[in-house]
Amino acid sequence: MIYSLPAPTQHGDSYRVTLSGSEYQIDWSWNTRSGRWWIDLSDDEGFIARVPAVAGFQILLSVTGDRRPPGDLFVIDLADFGRDPGLRDFGADFAFAYYDGEDG
Repeated sequence: MIYSLPAPTQHGDSYRVTLSGSEYQIDWSWNTRSGRWWIDLSDDEGFIARVPAVAGFQILLSVTGDRRPPGDLFVIDLADFGRDPGLRDFGADFAFAYYDGEDG
């Protein structure tokens, strides 16, 4: 199933979320130099990965280890811009979601 997750409204947004039954911390940061959003993923044991918020790709594809969520995170380009989200693009134009790998 696909679950909608909160998207960032500003640099430094942070929240906890349950993904496939385990709790994670998601911290968003905007990198002005690269013009890109970055996601820091952590759990109760600490930091897991820092990944770019790339639209249309499996964000956690390169993340390995047993603490990684079993599904994947996605940035969805709702407006079909064909690019990654800018600083103020989340909301109407881009969404953030988790796919748990199960149909339902």
